[in-house]
Amino acid sequence: MHGEITFFVNATRKSYYIYLKLSGMESTTLIKTIGDKIRKLKERSQRLEKENAELQQSVFGYLAKIDALQKELDLLKKQSNTRFLGETLTGDKKKLQKELDQYIHLIDKCIAAIKVGKDG
Repeated sequence: MHGEITFFVNATRKSYYIYLKLSGMESTTLIKTIGDKIRKLKERSQRLEKENAELQQSVFGYLAKIDALQKELDLLKKQSNTRFLGETLTGDKKKLQKELDQYIHLIDKCIAAIKVGKDG
């Protein structure tokens, strides 16, 4: 089984054309060997295409999870900002109420002083 083989593969749209130039080899053995290699390449190609499709599905799944988590994060930020604003307003409300109470007390003193001044 000594000899020389030259072959060219032209792959177009998953069709393979093989051109052989045989010299000094038993053609049935050669064709069987080439057939086995083609079968293995086809199996590998199919396996890689399946793996690629699975990986794409995983990527799309992860992208959907990232999108959902981003939306949840945005919602939590809004809730946090609302809570902070509410706490700030509550603190400001207490401060304003205290100032109003002081002014009312001062006004009451002024009115009492005016009454004492008229009566006296």
